[in-house]
Amino acid sequence: MKRVDRANYCRDHSTAYEDAPQLIGFGQTISAPHVHALALKLLEPNLFDGDSPRSVLDVGSGSGYLAACFAECLEGAGNGGRVVGIDNSRGLVEWSLTNVHRDGKGASLKDAAEVTCQPTSPIERSSDASDPEQKSPVEIVLALGDGYKGYPLSAPYDAIHVGAAMEEVPEALLQQLKPGGSFVGPVGPRFHQEFLHIKKNLDGSLTSREVTSVRYVPLTKGFPKN
Repeated sequence: MKRVDRANYCRDHSTAYEDAPQLIGFGQTISAPHVHALALKLLEPNLFDGDSPRSVLDVGSGSGYLAACFAECLEGAGNGGRVVGIDNSRGLVEWSLTNVHRDGKGASLKDAAEVTCQPTSPIERSSDASDPEQKSPVEIVLALGDGYKGYPLSAPYDAIHVGAAMEEVPEALLQQLKPGGSFVGPVGPRFHQEFLHIKKNLDGSLTSREVTSVRYVPLTKGFPKN
């Protein structure tokens, strides 16, 4: 989180470092830093363990902040991989692209329905099998779409985070989670949710626990919105 400047992902830079949610427009917020830290901590084993590239899905990616944090984690792990952020607000997807670019990670528009950000230094590095010290590249994809349906193009995922409230976990997201993977996000009615940590066991069964009580804005359905 220290390597991703939150001020680049907030509308009001004067309050960017407060431990509180901030309005980012389009009826959405960027979560408080302590909540982002909690999500990263819960998903840490899925981001760092193993020696293969990791795949992460951030649903309701909003400003792009947590997607950038996930990318820094994969960079630190050294195995490369892909982080997909998906949001159904075109305005937020376009703004998140600007934010990631402003934060020094580079960006390029792939097409009208998907924004791909291939970071420059320090995240993007060419893979060279002849150099054991060379790290594999990390890619960030910021896509416009319905988060309830996930992002099948890059599935399955080692880790899935949802940044807005759901009354129940969408089946599509659980299907896109790898065996051994983890899901975190707020689940419950509009004004009170439990932050759930769900693990998909190797046999495909699910283990769920409530981590803490939270209050998030709702995850809106449909695709796309302005």
